[in-house]
Amino acid sequence: MANNFDGDIPEDIVREILLRLPVKLLLQYTSVCKTWLSIITSPDFISSHTHRALMVSLIDPTLLAIRGVDELIISGVDELMLFSRARGGLTNNNNNNHSNTKFDRLVVPHLFGIKPLVVNSCNGIICLANLANQNDLVYLWNPSIRKCRKLPDPPRRRSFRFKIGFGYDSISADYKVVRCDYDYDYLRYFEAKVHVYSTNADCWRKIRPNIPLEYQRLGRANLVVNGVVYFQDNDELISFDLHKESFGRIPLPGSRRLQLSYVLDFEGAVAMVFGYVGDEVGAHLWTLDDVSGQLPWTKRFSIDADMDSGLWLRCYLRGEQFCGRITNKKTYDVYNILYNYKKKETKLYRIDRDDSTVLTGMIHTETLVSLGGFEQLE
Repeated sequence: MANNFDGDIPEDIVREILLRLPVKLLLQYTSVCKTWLSIITSPDFISSHTHRALMVSLIDPTLLAIRGVDELIISGVDELMLFSRARGGLTNNNNNNHSNTKFDRLVVPHLFGIKPLVVNSCNGIICLANLANQNDLVYLWNPSIRKCRKLPDPPRRRSFRFKIGFGYDSISADYKVVRCDYDYDYLRYFEAKVHVYSTNADCWRKIRPNIPLEYQRLGRANLVVNGVVYFQDNDELISFDLHKESFGRIPLPGSRRLQLSYVLDFEGAVAMVFGYVGDEVGAHLWTLDDVSGQLPWTKRFSIDADMDSGLWLRCYLRGEQFCGRITNKKTYDVYNILYNYKKKETKLYRIDRDDSTVLTGMIHTETLVSLGGFEQLE
């Protein structure tokens, strides 16, 4: 076949058309001809396609959901699902039944172990940790292209407790995993030992924390915004700058607060929802604003919420909408919800009592990104 489509369309036009196609079709079209294979697999095309996919996700994000999770203990995942407005999920409310919502199912390879912990999703890459081996094994996986890599074993294996985060350092064009380990001598926890994995260097490096890191709860990082990982720990956030590889400590705002959300990415700013902040009754969204390096919290707007409803917001989907969960304390029925903060509208999605689906705060974007060492899954 000639270097154009049907001998008429120039190659640059073909490239622009291909950029607008989903990953599934692009993988099929690599078999059409050598020219298309060359275009689709080129680093420049993959970078441009990823950038466009991320821009589209700002308008129509795809939310990662987990089935088989004890969200208080974080016991791992049986099944992953992707919900998006474009597919009809998160908006299909037929008969007010959650089971009618549409989603795409991701099959988690057995290679990742029994009930692996989903750490985070970034540029189409999902980071998972194998809990069955006390977090010994960490994998990076792009389910769209069915490729993954097992990271080298962490230097400190079988730690008693840990914190783990995953994100992208855009300055160095490097994907990184940060892992904090805590030893215990039956009397107290010792200060964390920190190791950072870099895909560019393909190794773990021990770093000395620039601030004391006392014991924190087991689990993954809550959020990554603008190259900074945020761990939530009681009355403060612990930040980790992926490029500078330095930690920070950020107190939460106000007093006598009731947390009503995870740490959220609200229009590119770190945010949380609190009830009864200070002397103000009600629920309010606060954002973290870096002004002259002081990192103050600013109250942005109020959330229309009954404080006795068991509201918990998990993610901001943009388009003025939050997703979360709400519990009817009289009937104990549980619902996934969509909440529009400007229209003050709430849509309920009933969860069956035998349904363990948990909507997470993770947005997943399908991409062609393949990292060094990636291998094809069977």
